[in-house]
Amino acid sequence: MNLPKPITEDHEPLILVVDDDPFSRQVIIDVLDQVDNSEGAVAFRLLSASNGDEAERLATESLPDAIVMDWQMPGISGVEVVKKLKRKDATKDIPVLMVTAVTSDEKLQEAFEAGAVDYITKPIKELELLVRVKSVLRTRRYHKEIVEQKLEIEQQKKDITDSIRYARDIQAAILPPDKEIRSALPGSFVLFKPKDIVSGDFYWFARKGSKIILAACDCTGHGVPGAFVSMVGNDLLNQIVIEKGIVDPAKVLSMLNAGIIKVFAMANTTQEPDNTLEATSDESSGSVNQVQDGMDIALCIFDEDARRVEFSGARNPLYHVRDGQLTEIKSDKASIGGQTPIDFDFTKHHVDLQTGDSVYVFSDGYCDQIGGPRDRKYMAKKFRKLLIEMQDKDPEDRKQILDNVITKWMGERQQIDDILVIGVLV
Repeated sequence: MNLPKPITEDHEPLILVVDDDPFSRQVIIDVLDQVDNSEGAVAFRLLSASNGDEAERLATESLPDAIVMDWQMPGISGVEVVKKLKRKDATKDIPVLMVTAVTSDEKLQEAFEAGAVDYITKPIKELELLVRVKSVLRTRRYHKEIVEQKLEIEQQKKDITDSIRYARDIQAAILPPDKEIRSALPGSFVLFKPKDIVSGDFYWFARKGSKIILAACDCTGHGVPGAFVSMVGNDLLNQIVIEKGIVDPAKVLSMLNAGIIKVFAMANTTQEPDNTLEATSDESSGSVNQVQDGMDIALCIFDEDARRVEFSGARNPLYHVRDGQLTEIKSDKASIGGQTPIDFDFTKHHVDLQTGDSVYVFSDGYCDQIGGPRDRKYMAKKFRKLLIEMQDKDPEDRKQILDNVITKWMGERQQIDDILVIGVLV
């Protein structure tokens, strides 16, 4: 008889043979024992048990690669043994091949529901036994591979998540403390809700003499890519405002734009950046290497002496609320970086402030959030109406109202983008 060639394993599979009839048990053992290791074939290591209790004990102790189990046995039946094994973590994945003279659909369904993976009928046919044993062993091997891959993926995911959480801590460390902002601007609040563990939105704050600089920044993307861009943007703002002392909002954005373009142009070449803000040009064409990475930003500078706010924006506006009226101070329709020319001049606006005025800068995450009864964006119109309606509220109450409203609007849906809203009550 031509025997089927066993599947290749990195060890000799251990098979537990269970049958209360010594003759039937020996027939199965003899068939499996005739397979040897010649020409790459795999021999089977064999264990045997004559009853259900012994089968359960041996399976638990030895953890075989497969079990060939007789259905009908005195005391505990083969099906009951399978049920017991499936309830144990150590043995629940061992494939069981049932041996039975019963072939009714009802009985077979009972065996499969108990956890058996296949069956053979008595009297035993040698070729069928070997083919089906090979099949259950292959199933066992594939299952082991899947479990190992799953565990590996889970570990990789854990490692990546741990790294991202560490990045979140680093990112949080560069954000200005809310109490520092409130110390300079007592009527201020910051609503900051990252979509992922780390955020593409960030806010920036500095004080130079009587001028308080505050920015709401929305970097390309969110999550890890956005967070990397935010780190670059934060560093460049520090260079421009704190180190170079630039406090004109339009000049700050123009220099930020040139710096972002240079940084990401350098990242795509073998050159090393020299940490200055001048542009890098192609000598042969005079063009500047540009990439899509960048940010939208609303930057305002509060002048305490002049009681005014100066504003420049890259695609993000400023809202000014006074006596129940909201005025939008429009931004330039150009982002920082991306396709914006390196020598782009941003526009400067100013608003004279009165006691009771409110100023808001924000990213687009709040207005773009999907929700409500029709799965639509929240939209700027609702946002403006909400800002007007809560004009008589304290800053912390405004923050809570904004958070509650967008959370209710979102419902069970996922947050689709980072959310950042900064408000200042004069």
